Amino acid sequence: MKHWLDYHDLVFLGESNHGLYFRARPPARLGIDSDVAIKVLVSDASDHQWHSVAREIRHLERISSPYVVRFFEAGHDRGRLYFAMEYAVMGTLARPARPLSRWERLRALAHGTRGLQELHGMGVVHRDVKPAKILVHEAGGRLNDLGIAEDNFVSQGAIPTGSIGFMAPEVARGEHATARSDLFSVGATLHLLLTGQGIFPGIPRRDMLAALQHIARTAPSLADAPDTPRLLDLARGCLAADPGDRPPDAATVADLMEAALDEVA
Repeated sequence: MKHWLDYHDLVFLGESNHGLYFRARPPARLGIDSDVAIKVLVSDASDHQWHSVAREIRHLERISSPYVVRFFEAGHDRGRLYFAMEYAVMGTLARPARPLSRWERLRALAHGTRGLQELHGMGVVHRDVKPAKILVHEAGGRLNDLGIAEDNFVSQGAIPTGSIGFMAPEVARGEHATARSDLFSVGATLHLLLTGQGIFPGIPRRDMLAALQHIARTAPSLADAPDTPRLLDLARGCLAADPGDRPPDAATVADLMEAALDEVA
């Protein structure tokens, strides 16, 4: 596909959460000089997928923040929803376009966590915070991909939703995701940035049921980060087994993260 409506020079970026991602030249009517990213609903989408993308659009339309991906417009053509948002030239924390210093990575996560607080303030849980969901730019970072975000701090049903390796234990047990479940995912991401290691090194990734049981029953395995003790303590607090023992909100986590950046070389 070379164009979508009046978006041109499409370059396929990948597939995620029921949609196809493309880099594209935006139409002149938007008044945007740089490329954008567009997400187009898959052609054989189920009703559930259609409503998931529609929900993501609603979330993006409601929020305007320097810490959340910028939204430009949404529409539909021949039954397929689409929306346009900023394209991250510098990539994500998972796949940066250039090598990032540890300070840059941690600053981007702190900014993404501020975006998470704004999402929580709207009554929405992200449910899939991880390095791939944090866009990087020269001034910091932004939270991205609200494809499985859910209203009212409650996930629908008892089916665990999120990414193995970053999922909170209560979510793996089938309990409802909450704002503090997102903070567990922030802690797992912070630990990875500090140590280069995941918190569930022995997880059986090829067996989803076994992986969920492992997350639900196994305490996170924390590596040492002797040069960044305050940040490691913050990660440890976010990774508490009991959600009530985690920090009270994402703003607190972002404040503590930024206050500790001075210990990062």
